[in-house]
Amino acid sequence: MSEVDRRGLSAGQRVTGDTSRFRHLFATVCIESGVDIPTVAAWLGHNDGGALAMKTYGHLRADHSQLAAQKVKFCG
Repeated sequence: MSEVDRRGLSAGQRVTGDTSRFRHLFATVCIESGVDIPTVAAWLGHNDGGALAMKTYGHLRADHSQLAAQKVKFCG
């Protein structure tokens, strides 16, 4: 059981059926909030150093970074 699933259970959340949607939402929100992909992968219970998470969620980092860069103003 992954850290995400364990924390959900310890918080009193009832885990039924497939938790993949919750895991995907959790990973997406974490990455878009600036948590690095290897850390998110570890939280999800992955043992590959973030390779699968990077393959699955790597595009979010680029999309989020591009949107954040548009907010930067160098001149008045």
